[in-house]
Amino acid sequence: MIQRVKKYLLHLVCIMILAVGTVGCDKSDSSDNSNENIETINIDVRLAGCWHLVSFCDASVDVDIYINFDKSGQFKIYQRTEGPAYTVFGGTCATDEVNFVLSGVYDDGTEWNTDYKYTVDTEAQELILESVATPDEVSVYKSSSVPVSATLSTRSASADDVKPL
Repeated sequence: MIQRVKKYLLHLVCIMILAVGTVGCDKSDSSDNSNENIETINIDVRLAGCWHLVSFCDASVDVDIYINFDKSGQFKIYQRTEGPAYTVFGGTCATDEVNFVLSGVYDDGTEWNTDYKYTVDTEAQELILESVATPDEVSVYKSSSVPVSATLSTRSASADDVKPL
């Protein structure tokens, strides 16, 4: 009799765990309309990840810039121009996957200086951004990860900071 009760309780606990897990993961709950007004942002999934600037206009660069794009269209730019600290810029971006154009807006509402035609070379793990306004301005980025030192020694961007894009 005790074995049957233990078995029954074990099954009951398993059912409760599954029920709670199922309810907690249900994203189609129609009573939650909090995301109705959020605009869907399209970003080419090949851009998702972190990129490190290696050249600008066919020359090496004296700044250190990392760009991290996520699949939801958010970006973070870590820029170090002098000294050990990186300035962090965030915002949203979107891609026109027909014309391969990348555009973005910083968190403060400022649009990027220009849109960029982009090319992703998955074999070479390169991202090439060509300014639409000034086509001879070409930036080459290599797939990378943001170094821990960049994430630990950051400061928020101010109005006086020169934005990289």
